[in-house]
Amino acid sequence: MNEPSPDYQNIYWQNLPDARLEGADLRGSVLKRADLSYASLKRASLGRAILQGADLQGADLQGADLQGADLQGANLERANFWGANLERANLREANLGRANLGRANLEGAYNLTVGQLAKVGSLYRARLDDALLKEVTEKYYPLLQVAYPPTKEVQDAEVKEIDKRQVLSPHLLVKPPSELKSKEKPK
Repeated sequence: MNEPSPDYQNIYWQNLPDARLEGADLRGSVLKRADLSYASLKRASLGRAILQGADLQGADLQGADLQGADLQGANLERANFWGANLERANLREANLGRANLGRANLEGAYNLTVGQLAKVGSLYRARLDDALLKEVTEKYYPLLQVAYPPTKEVQDAEVKEIDKRQVLSPHLLVKPPSELKSKEKPK
């Protein structure tokens, strides 16, 4: 097993907004309450990293490895986790509001709730445990259909469209399309 990088092991309370850490080896690092908002962490290795209470709002974690990371209480709002590995990550009380979890691996994630997933921007082709996937499919099916948005503006438009569908057609969030097809359309 690889040891954590000695260069980044303990980064407490650091302000690193907009940092460029693409491909950085931060495995096992302690990043408690660090400000990594809008940081670029594409393909970064953050396995077993401790990110409790960290601010990762708007951060780009596309393709990052967060396997076994502790994200308890972290602010992950609008973060991009496209294709990231969050297997066995602790997500207790993490804010996932409008986060992009498209193609992310969330299998075995600890303390991940349907309530948290209801607030994300996208779960397009995300890998979830069977029980969570079933509940998300039944209640929040549109989240599974939203593909990766290339820009924040497009992501905001997608989220607004989902919000609009929830207001105009709340039944779409309770049943998968296969069940909706069997009902007659109102005249």
